[in-house]
Amino acid sequence: MVTTLAQLLASGSPRSLEELPTSIARLLADITTSRTELAQSRIGLAQDVSALHELYRQVMQASIRVLEQMMHGSVARGTKAKADHLAAVAECMSKKLSLQYGQLMHQVYSPDMQATLRAKAQEAEAEMGVLRRRTREAEERLSEYQRARGMKDMVREYAEIIKETQRVREELERLETRRA
Repeated sequence: MVTTLAQLLASGSPRSLEELPTSIARLLADITTSRTELAQSRIGLAQDVSALHELYRQVMQASIRVLEQMMHGSVARGTKAKADHLAAVAECMSKKLSLQYGQLMHQVYSPDMQATLRAKAQEAEAEMGVLRRRTREAEERLSEYQRARGMKDMVREYAEIIKETQRVREELERLETRRA
C-alpha cells in the first residue's frame, strides 16, 4: 500500500486528497485487470508450450519413422533377404559337396575298388623288383666299363712305353752305328 502511494505521488496524478481514493480505486482496478491479463497470458503461454511439445513430438515421430524406414525399410529388408538367400545357397552347396564327398569315398572304398587297388599295388611291387634288378645289372655293366677304361689307360701307357723303348733302341742303334 505504501508503494502504491509512492507511485501515485511520483506519477503525475492529481495531488489533492479528494482525488486520492478515486485514483487508488482506478489503480486497484488496473492491477486487477493486469493480473487477469497476466493469468490469460500464462494460460496462452501454457497452450503455446503444449502446442510446441506436440510439434516436437510429431517431429520426433517423423524422425523415428524415417530412421526405421532406413534401418528396417525396403532397402534394408532387400539386403537382409539377399544375405539370407546367399547363406541358404552356401549351406545348400556345403550339403551337396558333403554328399558328393561321401559318394566318392564310398566308390573308392568299395570292395571291387579295393581289390583293384591291391592288384595294382602288387603289379607295382613286381615292376619295382624288375626295375631294381635292371638297375643292379646296369650298375654292374657300368663298373665293368669303368674297369675297361682303366685297362684302356693301361694299354695306352704300355703303348707309349713300347714307343719310347723303340725310340731309345733306334737312338742306341744310331749311336752305335756312328761309333763304328
